[in-house]
Amino acid sequence: MEKPKHKNSKLLGLSLSFAAIILVMIGVFGFNSFNKDTTNLLATIIIDVNPSLEIKVNSEEKIIDVITNNDDAKKVIGEMQLKGVDLETGTNAILGAMLKHGYIDEAKNSILVTVTGGNEEKNKELQERIVKDIDTYFSTTEVSGSVMSQTLSTNSDLETLAKKHGISVGKAELINKIVASN
Repeated sequence: MEKPKHKNSKLLGLSLSFAAIILVMIGVFGFNSFNKDTTNLLATIIIDVNPSLEIKVNSEEKIIDVITNNDDAKKVIGEMQLKGVDLETGTNAILGAMLKHGYIDEAKNSILVTVTGGNEEKNKELQERIVKDIDTYFSTTEVSGSVMSQTLSTNSDLETLAKKHGISVGKAELINKIVASN
């Protein structure tokens, strides 16, 4: 009688090992699949008021990361969890937080939007849509604001200049344009 119990315990151990391997494989492949979908960077949208932040979006226009470039931006983002949120919803949440914290009001009402990415046509499309979303947002509040916008290609000189002065590449490009026009 003892032998069948021993056989059953070996079979049970083998079954549990097999199940554990299956679970590990599902976890690894599931994680890699999720990770791949969320890191497919399409573009970076930089929003500069005084808070300066960068919204990185994937090809599905879902937010994959928000980078705060200064303490004011950290205050605006606070506890918001924007990863996985669609771009329009995330942008509206950020604008609402800027309004709530006093970074946007009747006196402080200019926003610089910069879109960078590998696809110039898509950058332009995103730029136009974001400006339209911000204009719509302003129309629903008592703030009448202005939006300046631009698209950029990746430029290491501009990135170096921005880091040197502690500003976004969007502001660095705007400064370059102003200096060049004078």
